[in-house]
Amino acid sequence: MAVDFTRNHADANVSKLLATNYGGHIYNVTLSTDTDNGNIVKRGNWNSFDNYAEATANSFNGIVRGQAADGNWYVEVLADLGFDALLVYNVPDNPYDAPKQIASEKRFYLEAGDVARAHQLYAGDIFEVSAEGFEGNMNNLNAGVAITAIANKKLVIA
Repeated sequence: MAVDFTRNHADANVSKLLATNYGGHIYNVTLSTDTDNGNIVKRGNWNSFDNYAEATANSFNGIVRGQAADGNWYVEVLADLGFDALLVYNVPDNPYDAPKQIASEKRFYLEAGDVARAHQLYAGDIFEVSAEGFEGNMNNLNAGVAITAIANKKLVIA
């Protein structure tokens, strides 16, 4: 993981995913470009045991359900997405005694070449993602908005 103090990166929370509770797969994906937590990738070609190349995700089937207390947005997955849309989430190494501006998860991102944990998504999964994880007209980012596409690894606001 790398740190960037010039801009905020997307951050996420994966606490209500089947994959985090031993019911689904978490893949190791070697990233081809810089990637934020909460971005969506597709599982590509096999590299080696338990490692796949990154491929481009294009479609998604979900809905924004509301806003969390921390400002992130709840996204519910409406249909199993198979290998076509995997949620990238890696816990950054935050030192507990670091200043707040350093420890913020919005400062961390994964660099091209890093191996990311990519969670398979199933109908009923809910995850959080910050506004930086969305693409499109941000004025339309509200509860009830459908998410049906991915662009630049971000959820596209319908």
